[in-house]
Amino acid sequence: MMQRLAVIVLSLLVIVGCSNRIGYRFADTFITWKLADYVALSGTLDDEVSASISELHRWHAQTQLPIYRAHLAELRLLIINDDLTETDISRYSDTMASWWETIRVRVEPYALRYLPALSEPQRRKIIDKIQSDIDEEKDEINTTEFAEVLKRRQKRMENTLSDALGRLESGQLRYLRRWIQQREDLRLTWLDYQQLWLDEFSTVLLALEQPQYQQRLQALIIEPEQMRSEDLQQAIDRSREATFIMLYSIYQSLTPKQRHKLVRTLDDYLSDLDSLIEHYAN
Repeated sequence: MMQRLAVIVLSLLVIVGCSNRIGYRFADTFITWKLADYVALSGTLDDEVSASISELHRWHAQTQLPIYRAHLAELRLLIINDDLTETDISRYSDTMASWWETIRVRVEPYALRYLPALSEPQRRKIIDKIQSDIDEEKDEINTTEFAEVLKRRQKRMENTLSDALGRLESGQLRYLRRWIQQREDLRLTWLDYQQLWLDEFSTVLLALEQPQYQQRLQALIIEPEQMRSEDLQQAIDRSREATFIMLYSIYQSLTPKQRHKLVRTLDDYLSDLDSLIEHYAN
C-alpha cells in the first residue's frame, strides 16, 4: 500500500505535476481517494491517515518545492547561456531520482505506523488489489503488440516535446524515431520485478508479528531496486543513456524560436512554483 501510495505521491508532487497549481493544492484529497481503492478505513484510523496525508503534503510543499525551484532556475540559466551539456542532463535525471528517494524515505514511517493497525482482512485486500493491478497489466501486455506500445510512446514524447518547444523539425523527429527504435520490450521483465516485490511484501504484511518485519518492510519501501535482476537493471541503464543522447541531440538542434519557447515554458513552471511556495509558506 505505502509503495503504491508513494508512487501516487510522486506522480502528483514532482515538478511536472507542479505546473497545475489547483491540482497540487488538492493533492492530499486525491491521494485519500486513491488510497480507498486499496483499503477501506473508518473511524479514528481513517481520520489519522487523512491527517498524515495532509501532513505529508505540507512537508512536500514547504521543503521540496523550493528545492525543485532552485534546480529549475539553474536549468533555465544553463539553457539561456547555451551551457547545457549531456552530463548536465544525466545529473538532473539523478537529481530527480533523489527526489523520489526522499519521498520514499518520508513515506516509510507511515507504513510502519499504520500497517500493523490494519486487520488481516484489510491487509489481504491490499495484497489482492495490487495483485489485480499486476494481472490487469499482464493482460494488457498479452493483448498489445510491442509495436503499438512504441507507437503510443513516440506520440506521447512528441507531444511532450512539442508542448515545451513548439513544432519539431524533421531532424528532431529523426532523433526521436531513432530513440524509439532502441527501445527494448521490458514489459514482462518489469512485471516479474513487480511480482517479486509483491510476493515479499505479502509475506511481510501477513506476518507483522514476526521478528525483523520492520527492517524487511523498510527495505521494500526505501530500496525496492535491490530486487531488480541484473538484466533488468542493465536494460534500464541502456534506456537512460539512449534517452540522454536523444534529449541532448534535440537540445543541440534547437532553433532560436524553440529555445525561446523552452525558456518561456520554464518561466511558467517557475511562476507556478513561486505561487505554490508562497501559498504554503504559512
